Amino acid sequence: MSISDVSMVTDPLNEYLVRVRYYQNYESDNYRWKGWKEQLWREGSAGWQIVYEGNG
Repeated sequence: MSISDVSMVTDPLNEYLVRVRYYQNYESDNYRWKGWKEQLWREGSAGWQIVYEGNG
């Protein structure tokens, strides 16, 4: 797996929410996928956690 073109942007209205976007190239024995991924990370009492992940 490789990732590139990573961007991280803090929500201007909520400093505890960060949008991460990157291009992923994933390959295993029986599966291949290339495309943009997006994650939303939120900081809480347990630390940073992914609250959303999808293709974007």
